[in-house]
Amino acid sequence: MKVVLMLSVRFSSLGGLVKDFPDVTFEQVSAPEEMAAALPGAEILMITNRLYTPGIAKVVADVGKELRWIQFATSGIDKAIKNGLPDGMPVTNVSGIHGPVISEHVMHLLLGLFRRTREVEQARIEGKWIRDEISPKIRVLDGATLVVVGQGSIGRAVAKKAEVFGMHVIAVTRQGKPGNGVAETMGREHFAAALERADAVVMCLPLTTETHHMLGAKEIGHMKPTAVVINVCRGGVIDQDALIEALNGGRIAGAGLDVVEEEPLAPDHPLWRMDNVLISPHISGAGFDRSDAVAEIFAANLRRYLAGEALDRVVYRDGPIGAAGA
Repeated sequence: MKVVLMLSVRFSSLGGLVKDFPDVTFEQVSAPEEMAAALPGAEILMITNRLYTPGIAKVVADVGKELRWIQFATSGIDKAIKNGLPDGMPVTNVSGIHGPVISEHVMHLLLGLFRRTREVEQARIEGKWIRDEISPKIRVLDGATLVVVGQGSIGRAVAKKAEVFGMHVIAVTRQGKPGNGVAETMGREHFAAALERADAVVMCLPLTTETHHMLGAKEIGHMKPTAVVINVCRGGVIDQDALIEALNGGRIAGAGLDVVEEEPLAPDHPLWRMDNVLISPHISGAGFDRSDAVAEIFAANLRRYLAGEALDRVVYRDGPIGAAGA
């Protein structure tokens, strides 16, 4: 049996798979033409969301006739869905490994907005002592209300860290069932009511047709003018134009964005020049070597596949699976 791997450099330390599965052939590729040559006869493709380009999608459709399973070495598969995945085939991801590190980045952005990091750093660059000017603007997390939209592994990790800072956490989920270990849980139908209470909103849910522009002008209109927004999932869950308009108009206080609708963000984009915005270049998942965790998840699923058992973390089969990223 053959497995084709198309992985970025940081996932290259998967050599243990060769030892653990001596009867499986692993072939690594790095370009569409290599994929086209390797894919015939392969039952399994392991790839990342970023590398699943329109060209790769075409190769999979044209020559991946014997594929039976696609494993993503990433949690998100939105680009792959957009570019085209085979119907009727299980597609799995590695959800669950990013919660701790991404939740740290959320707190970094949240603290940066509340403690006015951008203004303080600009004053440092200019050699200005702005204690009197900046002190009245600083806010504290303790006692503030945080709305966490999505309670997958990232949302749960964010909620846990926020509670350590003394925040009151409201989780907004698809079904609104309690039991997430947070103070309150509300269904998506009550999103507006949750937003009205929020001092900060963190978006941590997958991008689907249902969640596209979930936070738009209407929803932002329910927020306090002192509230801030954090996005570490996918840029498309927020209507970026509506967000910019609200930030410029003072309808909300700020935003911390690790993701945007079109990446990379163009050098002349207005978001770069907004004083009430913190931007990081889609690095919330950086800071740890995920290759071992990815290899363990894939190996466990490969054992299930070889034994004829159901695969774990299935997120797509004839369309996105609803349970992914509740």
